[in-house]
This record gives sequence, C-alpha cells and structure tokens, in this order.
Amino acid sequence: NQARVLRGRITFDVAEGAEQFKVETASAEVVDLGTSFSVRVGDRATDVVVVPGWPGWPPVFLPEG
Repeated sequence: NQARVLRGRITFDVAEGAEQFKVETASAEVVDLGTSFSVRVGDRATDVVVVPGWPGWPPVFLPEG
C-alpha cells in the first residue's frame, strides 16, 4: 500500500487495518500509523500535516538519503 506524489497536495484518510501506508515524494517518505494527513509537494520541500487526535499520533517522517 503506497502512493507517490510528484507535485501538489493530497489528503489521505487511511482505513483501520491499513497502517504502514507509505507516501513517497522526491524528498521524503511518510509512513502512516493510522492517521488522517495531507502531503503537499512543492519545488523544494515536502510538507506533512496530520489531523491530531487520531490513533498513531505522531506520524513517522523519514527524509530520504
């Protein structure tokens, strides 16, 4: 279970049981632990916004490299 975001913004609401869902960008890999979150990819950075109060807070954010 994974997605790759090249540019823009997308919001994920990962269903229970689908933990470890991965989102890859050119500069980061985000691993979901049972949360709702948005990923925004710009020219030089990846931003992640997590909806507080969901199980799995905080998210795991692993810069590539």
